[in-house]
Amino acid sequence: SLCHPLEFTLPCWRRAVDLERELRTKGVTVPRDDVFVAAAALTHQVPLLTCDSHFELMRSKGSLALDLV
Repeated sequence: SLCHPLEFTLPCWRRAVDLERELRTKGVTVPRDDVFVAAAALTHQVPLLTCDSHFELMRSKGSLALDLV
C-alpha cells in the first residue's frame, strides 16, 4: 500500500529533461533513473519515501519542491 504505479507521461519526460539540465548547469550529476523518479513525483505531485541521498541533493541544489519523507 506504500507504492502506487505512476504513468510516465510526456509531461514527466519534459520535467526530467528540464530537471537534468538545471542540475547539470549547477554542476550536479545524479543517476538518470533518480531524475526520472523525481520528475514523476513532481509531475504527479506525490511525496517520495526514500533514503537515497541523491533526492536530497536534487532538492537542495535545484529549484525542486520535492516532498521527501
